[in-house]
Amino acid sequence: MLTKNEIKFIKLLDKKKERDAHQIFIAEGSKLIKDIINCGGKVKRLFGVPSWISENATFIANHNLNFIEISESEMNKITGLSTPSPVLAIFHQPNNERIKNSSNSILILDDLRDPGNLGTIIRTADWFGIRTIICSPETVDCYNAKVIQSTMGSIIRVTVRYALLEDFILQNKTKYTFYGTFMDGISIKSIAYTQPCAFIIGNEAHGISKKIEQLIHQKIAIPGNRKTDGVEGPESLNAAIATAVVLYDWFAKQQ
Repeated sequence: MLTKNEIKFIKLLDKKKERDAHQIFIAEGSKLIKDIINCGGKVKRLFGVPSWISENATFIANHNLNFIEISESEMNKITGLSTPSPVLAIFHQPNNERIKNSSNSILILDDLRDPGNLGTIIRTADWFGIRTIICSPETVDCYNAKVIQSTMGSIIRVTVRYALLEDFILQNKTKYTFYGTFMDGISIKSIAYTQPCAFIIGNEAHGISKKIEQLIHQKIAIPGNRKTDGVEGPESLNAAIATAVVLYDWFAKQQ
């Protein structure tokens, strides 16, 4: 049985300051939790209803998981989902080391605020082999439950760091070629990327900030059908979709 203090503690992990203080995060859902564990995520504590514990006894034993069996009514008290999952896990945050010097291309996020966008971007970066993402301090927390839900385990394979972007760019000006996504940039169709690359994706509503715009090497744009067929199209692409298109173009040109 869960104590009131345990329930209170788990609910407090909805807050970033509590997650950071204890260096942990929450994940819910059998597939998500298994994906994170299979990617090397370290479980602090796992809570499962009897049916899930029984059905996954071999998985629990193979990974030597520290688990507590709880009732469905207890799960209802700690879940953050509208429809509770049969399992919830608390994971240790990956080791938060300083940003390492690397010759590999990276992704930079300038004040992204939507958790779903960030989670999808982390997963997309993982797919195309980008292992480091640098976020501005105002970007949504990568351990937000909605972000974790969207990453499907990629949060373990991709290193996400928060830094003052101006300082990071100035310190690494000669290490990377900085490409920023803009409506008036050069079409990515004509870009021959200079490696290693640092791709900058801006805020969902306002794009890349003026202070960061002044520091990039090249403005790039995604060609589309806006107005060319006589129909007024959307002003821009969703940030996660734009990231996927740019990373695919970069990846394909390396093959």
